[in-house]
Amino acid sequence: MYVPSSNRACRSKSIQTIFLYPAVSCLGFVNERPIHVVAADDAQAEDTIIITVYEPKSEDWVEDFTKRRA
Repeated sequence: MYVPSSNRACRSKSIQTIFLYPAVSCLGFVNERPIHVVAADDAQAEDTIIITVYEPKSEDWVEDFTKRRA
């Protein structure tokens, strides 16, 4: 299993890494709406693979959308 060490998927200053194993989950905002992107780096191909993109529901996440509510 490859664990992305370079964190290529979340390189933008406006995107925050939420977790990093085995894929990376990134938080960004588009028109003030939160967007989560789950991606994984493919070291051999030197590519980043987008697994899913979704808008997190506010009732499922803490206020800053970085952690799920218990």
